[in-house]
Amino acid sequence: MRLTALQVTDFKGLHEVTIEPDDHGLIVIGGQNGAGKSSVLDSLTYAFAGRRALGAAGKEPVRRGADAAEVRVELDGGELVIRRRTTAAGTERLEVTQGDGFRVHSPQTMLTELIGARFLDPLDFLSAKPAEQREKLLRCLGIGDDLDRLDEERESAYDLRRLVGRHLKAAKAQLDGCADPGPEPPPGPGPVDVSALRAELDAARSAEAERSRAEEQVQWRRGQVRSASHAVEEAKQRLAAAEHVLKEQYAGLSDASTLLAAVVVPDTWAVELAIGEADATNLGHNAAVEARRRWSEASAVRGRYADAVEAFAADHAKYAATVTACDDAKTAAVAAAPLPVPGIGIEDGGVTMDGLPLGQVASSRQWLVSLAIAAALNPTLQAIWCQGGERLDAAGMDAVEAFALEHDMVIAIERVGTADDGAIIIEDGRRVR
Repeated sequence: MRLTALQVTDFKGLHEVTIEPDDHGLIVIGGQNGAGKSSVLDSLTYAFAGRRALGAAGKEPVRRGADAAEVRVELDGGELVIRRRTTAAGTERLEVTQGDGFRVHSPQTMLTELIGARFLDPLDFLSAKPAEQREKLLRCLGIGDDLDRLDEERESAYDLRRLVGRHLKAAKAQLDGCADPGPEPPPGPGPVDVSALRAELDAARSAEAERSRAEEQVQWRRGQVRSASHAVEEAKQRLAAAEHVLKEQYAGLSDASTLLAAVVVPDTWAVELAIGEADATNLGHNAAVEARRRWSEASAVRGRYADAVEAFAADHAKYAATVTACDDAKTAAVAAAPLPVPGIGIEDGGVTMDGLPLGQVASSRQWLVSLAIAAALNPTLQAIWCQGGERLDAAGMDAVEAFALEHDMVIAIERVGTADDGAIIIEDGRRVR
C-alpha cells in the first residue's frame, strides 16, 4: 500500500502540517534544526506503531500548550485511513477505517500485520557500527529477542561454569594435598586381660611378706631358746622354771616352724614376665587400633574430596554444554534468518554484501542496499522514512530518488537546510513551502 496523505496536528513540535506525496516518490523535508522536521517523520512511526515505537522521543507526543495531538495517514487514496489521537493526559485512541467506511475491529493488530517487521531507518542503519548494524537487522528479522534469551542463558551458564571451575580447582588441590593413606593396616594382636595375672602377683607378694614375717618369728624364737639355755646353765636353781619356759618356747618354735613350712611362695618372676609380655601385646594392639583410626579418617577425608571433585566436574561439564548449545543455537538462528536482499549476509562481525563487509562496499551501493533492506522488511507498506539525510551527497540523493521511482515507493528524508529543490520546508512547526 502506498502513502498518499499525511495530516499532523499538535504533534510534538508541530502545529499543523499536511503532506500529499506525488508520483515522484521522494519527499525531502527541510528546515533548520528545531523547526519540527523530525516530528514529521516521528508522526509516521507514531501513526503505525504508537508511542512505544518512538522510545524516548515519544514521552511528550502532544505539543506543549495543546490539549491533544492527532496524526492521520491515508493509504492508496483512502482505501485505508489511520487516525491516532492522544490527549495531554495520556489517553490514546486509534481508529483504522477501510475505503468502504468499515472500521477495523482490532486496528493495532491489523497495522502490525501491515508493517510486518520493525521500522528500519536506512541512514541510521548505515551510520551504525558493524555490530550495531548486525543487531538492528537481526531484530528487524524477528530473531533479536530469541538471541537475547540465548545470550542471557549463555551468560548465566558461563558464570556458573566459571564459579564451578574455581570450586573444582580448589577441590582438586585439596585432593592432591591429601596424602593417600595406602592399604588398610592389619588389625594387630588382640588385647590381653592382665587382671588375673596381677591378682596372682599380688597374692604371691602377700605370701612373700607373710614368709618374711614367719622367718623373723623363727629367728626371734631361736634367740629366746638360746637365752633360756644360758639361763639354765647359769641358774640351776631356776631349772624348773626355765624348763617350763623352754617347753613353752619349743612349743612356740614348733608352731612357727609348722607355719613356715605351710607357706608356699610362688615364683613372682614368671608372673612379672607374663605381665610385661601382656603389656607389650596391648601396646601393639593399641597402636594397631590408632593406625586403623587414622587410616579411616584419612580415607573418609580423601573420599569427600574425591566426591567433591567428581560433582564439580559434572556440573562444570553440564554448564559448558549449555554454553556450547547456546552458541550453536545462536549460529543456527542467524543462519536460518530470512535475509531480505540477495547477496546480503550476517556474520559475527556485522553485515556483509556479496561476501564483503558492508562498510567496504561503494557508498552509493550502501544507500541502495539499506533502502532495499528497509523495503524488504515492510513489503506491504510502500513507504520509507529516514532522518539525517544531510549526510547524503548529490549522488546519494539521486540514487535514493531513482530507487523510489523504480520501486514505486514514497521515501521521506529529513535534511537540514532549505536549498533542496522541491523540498517541503518546516518552520516553527508549520509547513511554509
